[in-house]
Amino acid sequence: MATINLLNEEQIKQAILRDLNLQDAPQSVQEQTIVKITEMALKQLMIAVLEKLNESDAQELVRMQENGASQEKLTAFVKSKIPDFDSMAQQTMQKFKEDFKKTVTDVK
Repeated sequence: MATINLLNEEQIKQAILRDLNLQDAPQSVQEQTIVKITEMALKQLMIAVLEKLNESDAQELVRMQENGASQEKLTAFVKSKIPDFDSMAQQTMQKFKEDFKKTVTDVK
């Protein structure tokens, strides 16, 4: 699936580590956690994007990604098809963060 970068990568990492209280965990644990959570968040965003696109636009986005389109081209395509993409993306990521924090809290 295509990924669409919304925030500075370092900001995302620091927020995840802070929210999970992993700042003092070994570097390997931090890196593994960051990779897994980022993948999950981006999958949620991609699902939200695909749900907003009509079938032909969704197929075009997948085709572009499979053909190695740059991140900039993928983002430009999505923004041209979903005018409120930035707002939608922020809402999707906020919901993911809240759901994830709730899951972590429930597990503790």
